[in-house]
Amino acid sequence: MSRYRVLSNTGWILLGSGFNKVSSIVLLYVLSRYLGAEGFGRFSFAFFYVTFFSSIAEFGLTPILIKYVNAYPEKAGEVQGKGIIIGLIFTVAAVLLAYGSAFMLNYEADIKYLILIASLSLLISFRDVTFRWILEVPFRAGLKMVYPALLGIVSEFLGLASILFVIYKNGSIETIITVYVLSSLPGFLMLMLLSLRFIKPIFYGGSISAYNIIQEAIPIGLSNILSIIYLVIGSLILFQFKGAEDIGYYALAFRLTTSLRIIPEAMMHSAFPILLKSYLEEPMRVKAIFNDAVKYGALLAFPIAIGTIVIAPALTVLLSGDSFQPAAAALAIMIWATFLAFFNTILRFTFNAISLQRYNLWISIIMVAASVALSLLFIPKYGFIGASYALVFSEAIGLIFGLIIARPYGLMLPIKVMGKYFIASIVMAAVIWFLPFLTIQIPVGIFVYLIAALIMGGIEKEDIIKLSKVTAR
Repeated sequence: MSRYRVLSNTGWILLGSGFNKVSSIVLLYVLSRYLGAEGFGRFSFAFFYVTFFSSIAEFGLTPILIKYVNAYPEKAGEVQGKGIIIGLIFTVAAVLLAYGSAFMLNYEADIKYLILIASLSLLISFRDVTFRWILEVPFRAGLKMVYPALLGIVSEFLGLASILFVIYKNGSIETIITVYVLSSLPGFLMLMLLSLRFIKPIFYGGSISAYNIIQEAIPIGLSNILSIIYLVIGSLILFQFKGAEDIGYYALAFRLTTSLRIIPEAMMHSAFPILLKSYLEEPMRVKAIFNDAVKYGALLAFPIAIGTIVIAPALTVLLSGDSFQPAAAALAIMIWATFLAFFNTILRFTFNAISLQRYNLWISIIMVAASVALSLLFIPKYGFIGASYALVFSEAIGLIFGLIIARPYGLMLPIKVMGKYFIASIVMAAVIWFLPFLTIQIPVGIFVYLIAALIMGGIEKEDIIKLSKVTAR
């Protein structure tokens, strides 16, 4: 697998997810203005709540299935067949748990209905970690994510058009959420047909043990579940203490910042098969791949975080109007959680590839404990601002523990290079601070940052040549 193929695959993942995020921002713009802070908060809470159960549906199966498909290509059909059966069982369990627990918590009737509809997304959604990921195993294993990416774009376009039509017709929040979920169904069905063509699943045979697949997936699945809990527990606690309006402000910042997490996810999904192969055949390469991932992750993370602080007030008002001005402070805080998530994501994938997934589980437990404790400490007094700080501090605690674990294996952050990116980002921020409009700030900021990073040696000529070759292809 060449570096160009990895970059190309990453590009398709980013294109598909990028279109998804752009579409989500358009919907955020429309829905926040159409529903207001409280209505947007109720809409967002339903998906925050369902996201709580999303990792149960996939349960860490995807990387294990990719591992088995690559290790035993002659048994790929049986591997995929076992994965589909296991995934469906876990997905049904996730839907039942999501809806059942809403009754146990005695939410209002309209919230229960929104949660019921939103829970169907655990099977078909192109927007989150769902059962759909298992159908993507043939494409992820073969670095052919162009197919799911294009289907995701079509699905997102259909969803956007449908929701805009409902809003044009002054539809209710219940209609909006129903259309939002069901718009993924045509793309899901097409993905299923393509997946069956790439690897025809075999639902019988005993040469591949379903028990072994589940056993290997458990640490990853539990870690993913805990990661999701850490990510959304603050919003659930915020809803209980402060209500839908605070959730509306928090959700605006949360959706904007977490949408950027697809960047390290896409990069590491493409690097994961390479890490696996290197660990099995040439272990010394793992450190080099890790260093490259951190370098390119930091290249993007620093300007995103520091630039967002500068443009947060203008961006918030542009997207949702003056009534959402309070969300600007949450956006400026929460972007640092995404900054830290770049490096936590790289560590998590690397640990999974080199059979250290047990450490991801312990890190996730620590992050969940920190998130719950900090949310209960900050939210009652500071509301959505407290929830934002709780998210940042929890992510920082996870990174500290991850780096402590990684150090004995020679996996360390390149502080010198990262320092150059930090300085270049400060230069960028100083320039765009005095510019009047977002449409000017963003392109000028990108240009200034790249020039500053190039002058300081954070970007090498070799990197530019490689990127230009990939673009030319």
